[in-house]
Amino acid sequence: MQGVKKTTPRIRAFVSYTHGDVHLAKEVGAILARQQVTADWDRNIQPGTAFTDSIKSRILHSHIFVPLITAKSQHRPWIHQETGYAMALNIPVLPLVFGEVKSFTPAMIAQLKAVVVAKASDLSRLPIGGIARQLVQPVASVPSGLVEIAYWPEVRTELLGRYAARVLDLAKESQCAPTIRQLGSLSSFCIPDADEDAAVWRDRDAPVVRSEYYHYLQRKERQALEQCARKGGCKLIVDLAVHWDGLKGISLTAQAVRLRTLREFFESTHDVKVVVSDRARAGNLTIVGDWFFAESIVPRAGKGFFQTIINWRHFVSALTANTCSSFMGHSGSFTRAPAELTRTARKSGSIAGSSRRKRISRFGGSVREI
Repeated sequence: MQGVKKTTPRIRAFVSYTHGDVHLAKEVGAILARQQVTADWDRNIQPGTAFTDSIKSRILHSHIFVPLITAKSQHRPWIHQETGYAMALNIPVLPLVFGEVKSFTPAMIAQLKAVVVAKASDLSRLPIGGIARQLVQPVASVPSGLVEIAYWPEVRTELLGRYAARVLDLAKESQCAPTIRQLGSLSSFCIPDADEDAAVWRDRDAPVVRSEYYHYLQRKERQALEQCARKGGCKLIVDLAVHWDGLKGISLTAQAVRLRTLREFFESTHDVKVVVSDRARAGNLTIVGDWFFAESIVPRAGKGFFQTIINWRHFVSALTANTCSSFMGHSGSFTRAPAELTRTARKSGSIAGSSRRKRISRFGGSVREI
């Protein structure tokens, strides 16, 4: 499979300051440069250029706006004018506050979370570049309601990827990584983490032909859920049977590719609990931590999952209010299912309850069976 080359692209930051703090602007610019952030400021404006227009143009083409707030600059009007202009353009703003600044005026800057240091040299010990990149990266949009319905498969996979990424952001402060729980034929981890035009997609989809954009959305789903799984672990209830032709309309080659992809994930991820059961064919359920769940009906042959219900009600609040018993029921099934299914699986020769090495071997056996 073709992977993604991991690079650290430079981002552009426009530094806004008062000329009484020009030494500070230079020092901040040098620190940002060492952290892969290109600092732009009014010293780069060519002589004879209209000053206000040039400033606006540079703010417009920056990735992030960095005002330097000091005792000298906090009451200067242009600092706040430029900040307001950046915010109106939806450009992220990262205020850097130096020394003892008693208050921010106006409230426009006061509402922003700032980095506060005693002097510029203190910035070199902080990951300012990383903070800037985090602000620049698009944040997954807030769900429009507690319950959403994604009719089309493309919308389903887009929302799963977007919302799982959002949960990762929300879980950072609580330092409580979300556990992935999924019931379905082969789970989202049979989706390859490969470039959208890689040959593996053609083999995986055969005989259906899907767009590169759909592959892009699926890859985002896989990447977001995998990040959650690697941080908080995952529990899977899957079906390794290979008699899906009539049910799902996919080729034996496609089945083999999906099984291999799932096996690669399983080999590279240690905190995974797996139960194999033919019950996984009955539908598709994904639970991300205690944040949301998504339940889909059985997919149409060669067309993916239609009519997915996504519920954002919190487990704890739902339990307290006793308003979402179905949500709690879905969660509980992953606690009860392993013990119940293990008894059935042992009788049928499934891999539930066996060692991790034996489980991986079973994946290989399924591929060879195809």
